[in-house]
This record gives sequence, structure tokens and C-alpha cells, in this order.
Amino acid sequence: MGMELTMSELSLVHGTSETKPLNVSSDLASVQKLLQDTMQADGIAVMWKRSAIVWGRYVNGRLELSAADGDKSCEELRVFNGQEEVHLRKKGSGLSGRYRKDGSGDEAVYVDSFSRFWGEKAGEGDGYILLRDKQRKLSMNIPAPGDGKSEKYGLTTRNYITADNPVGLAGYTDYRFVEISAAEVK
Repeated sequence: MGMELTMSELSLVHGTSETKPLNVSSDLASVQKLLQDTMQADGIAVMWKRSAIVWGRYVNGRLELSAADGDKSCEELRVFNGQEEVHLRKKGSGLSGRYRKDGSGDEAVYVDSFSRFWGEKAGEGDGYILLRDKQRKLSMNIPAPGDGKSEKYGLTTRNYITADNPVGLAGYTDYRFVEISAAEVK
């Protein structure tokens, strides 16, 4: 996937997908337990806090974020891989959202798309790539394997389409993160 998606027209994919609603307390131990009970494989994590966006990994049932700061807030969290995603948002004193898994469940129609992150590679180490946009004064550490050549990276999303039969219109009803990859065609 990745950058190749931007070189061709969007194509509808017919498959299957299932969703399950989720609710959890916002403390890290409760979130870890929910992920262990829900996610079936390792993946990538992204957490929106009040002060930053922090990337990390979900490995062996444990959430590992790239930056440890004093900000314990969690406004939104996505943990994803090629087959599944947990997506949670702050709601009151807890987190609420859904689990989505492809390859089982109800019939689903979707399109995959790719968007490039701001910035270019400014460094790499420990399985992370530091992207920096000097003009915007932004930087973020993304979990991606460096290939030694790529300077730009992006995110593949899967966008689920549902039709409203009485009206005759269709639109995106959900989307999930799929993978991070190089944003250069090889």
C-alpha cells in the first residue's frame, strides 16, 4: 500500500468487517487491560493529549509510547495494524469508542487512501523516524522502519462506505488507520 495508492484511482473493495462498542476508564491500567482483551496482534499506537500527539507501539499486550511526559491526559487513542483497530475518545471521565476488525463479520465496502505526514526525516533510531517540518516548527517521532533512503512518510487509512437506500446517497461512515509507510515511490 502506501504511496502507490496516490498514483491510481480510488477503488472500491468488497470485504467483511465487524465492529464492537468499547467503554473504559481513562487510567492507563484500564486501557492496557482493554487492549489485551481486544487486540489480537501487535500494532502501532497514536495518542492525542492536550499538549502533544505521541506515537508508539502496542507490543506483547503492552502500550509503549515514544515520549514520556508529565501530561497524563488522553483525548483520543488509536491502536492499529493491518487487520484491526481500537479507537477511543475522551467522554466524560472515561474513554468511549469502538473496535473494528476486517476479515470477519458483516459485508463491508471500503476504499484505502494515503496521506503524507508533514516534515521530512531528521533522524532515526530504535525503530522510530523523527519527522521535522522546519517552516511549521513541528516534529514527531513515528514508529516506522527506516530503509535508509526514504525522507518522507505517510499514513494509509481505510474508509468504510455505507449507502442510505431511501435517499440514494453513499458516504464514509467510519475510517481506521492501517499502516505507516514511506511516501516515496520506489
